[in-house]
Amino acid sequence: MAEARAAQNNDKGSNGSNGRTTWDIVWSCLATIFACTWLAVHPNVPSRYMREKGRLFLGLHRVKHMLVAIICPEAVIMWAFRQRLVASALSKHLKLSMTHSFFISMGGFVGKDDRPLTAADFFVPNGRPYNLLEGIIGGEIRSDLDISPILSVTQEELMDKSKGDALSKSISLLQTTWFVVQYISRIALSLPRTQLETATLAFALLNFCNYILWWHKPLDVQCPLKGKAIEDMGIEWAQFEPINSSTSSLRSGDSDFTVNDEKSWSVIPTVTTGNIVEALSSVTSESSFVTSPVMDARSIPQAVATESAMRRQRYRLGLRQNPSTPALYVRVYRWYRRIFSTILHGTNRGLIPEYIPNATLPMLWAGQLNWGQIRYSAYFGGCFGALFGGIHCIGWSSSGSFDSSLEQLLWKISSLSIAIIPAILALEVLTFNKFRWVPPLTRYSVPILIFIYLCARIYILVDIFASLRSLPSAALEEIDWTRYIPHI
Repeated sequence: MAEARAAQNNDKGSNGSNGRTTWDIVWSCLATIFACTWLAVHPNVPSRYMREKGRLFLGLHRVKHMLVAIICPEAVIMWAFRQRLVASALSKHLKLSMTHSFFISMGGFVGKDDRPLTAADFFVPNGRPYNLLEGIIGGEIRSDLDISPILSVTQEELMDKSKGDALSKSISLLQTTWFVVQYISRIALSLPRTQLETATLAFALLNFCNYILWWHKPLDVQCPLKGKAIEDMGIEWAQFEPINSSTSSLRSGDSDFTVNDEKSWSVIPTVTTGNIVEALSSVTSESSFVTSPVMDARSIPQAVATESAMRRQRYRLGLRQNPSTPALYVRVYRWYRRIFSTILHGTNRGLIPEYIPNATLPMLWAGQLNWGQIRYSAYFGGCFGALFGGIHCIGWSSSGSFDSSLEQLLWKISSLSIAIIPAILALEVLTFNKFRWVPPLTRYSVPILIFIYLCARIYILVDIFASLRSLPSAALEEIDWTRYIPHI
């Protein structure tokens, strides 16, 4: 059967009159996916540390963005949504244009020591030191703030640093629109669609959403803006250096602990000293208050802590108090926490960028948001994930594209998984602090759900190309009038 279909493919490719080849399908789909995951994704400004590594390193960094968009598009859409929230808040409170606000949220302005300016440099929530739990919405603008250095840079000058303009965005949107139109036309004419085309249609949704959220954000800016006046705008934060477990007096792996990003702590620009073991020993429950100053385990006054009470939630991951806990479980659980934290907050360090080495913003960084805004972004990401996965369910009706009933069943299971799991995760985030039974449920269910989601995504990414090996002849029929729409 496969040989017969392959022969039909060759016949379609040779007559050329009213047909398309398998390569035509692959080319149009890959061009659209590239437009949706490379051209439509607007990365943050790389730090000097990254630029010094060369263009190859920066190119690989862009590839990393594209892979995240392909494997987990919900992470990208939540990043864009968070960045839109931060930019809107900055624009509203500081009377800045959306372009200026996006430029701040993406690390486009740098202060002393090449540290990017963030929302925390402009707001002091409720007159107290910055607190991640409160975020920037509703906070008070710093009384000593002078934003004239930022206003001196015009919106046109900022957009001039962008590698994409309205024309390039229009070309990308035109390619995506052409693909959507021809896909819908095939449905209307009862022509089979390949699984690759169905998956590409889902990426088209990502493209439209990204452009709506990031329309005013400059694309692929390589160098930030820096000046003496801008340097004076930043807050003098205390320096932080992560604990180096290789030189720590603790056992190897014991100094690697994780703080839940869902809780937060106040940041006071004061360097203190103390002992990390004493500080950690004072934490007896998930709702404990850490009052002891914290320092590096090497007994060098390099780390920072606050001398006021800081609410924290502790995860006994690296602290391995239970010797019976398998090391593999600890590693996997820590890996899951980093992934989930990155998706929700844009960083897996549990720290704000002022403390991140080399003044490098995290890849999915948007800005400081409060817990309510994080829930809002999770809700948006869950809705997008349900739509993204639901589009893959359209492929159920295209039975001719499956070589076997088992392949069709696996596609159904995988498409349902990537449609339902994001909605479940968003629901758990929304109800995290409302019911007592949700946190324990989340602790065990989320790792399993993420694992199932990744397996489903990987299967779909493999099957969309494997299914091209034996296409029905009707799948190679081309709609004539779609040729006249400009596309790649």
